[in-house]
Amino acid sequence: MTLNIISWICYIGGTAVVLAGYIGLVSPSVSWIGWIVGMVGWGLSFFTRKQQSTAQELERLAKLKADGTLSEEEFNHAKSNLLNK
Repeated sequence: MTLNIISWICYIGGTAVVLAGYIGLVSPSVSWIGWIVGMVGWGLSFFTRKQQSTAQELERLAKLKADGTLSEEEFNHAKSNLLNK
């Protein structure tokens, strides 16, 4: 299971628990757990976006290198800068 899927499960599950607390399906003392789980999912989504954008940028750099647009030195410099952010 990827981190992105875990993020969505936490976010949707937490939201469901909070809504269930509002309509009386779960105790209000349990409903606060939904807020925590939902916020964990929301926070994980930022981490997964960064991972995806880094991977996409590395793929773009590899294509530029394969096309001959970037030299080996330019590719290594750009890759180093990207990974050290």
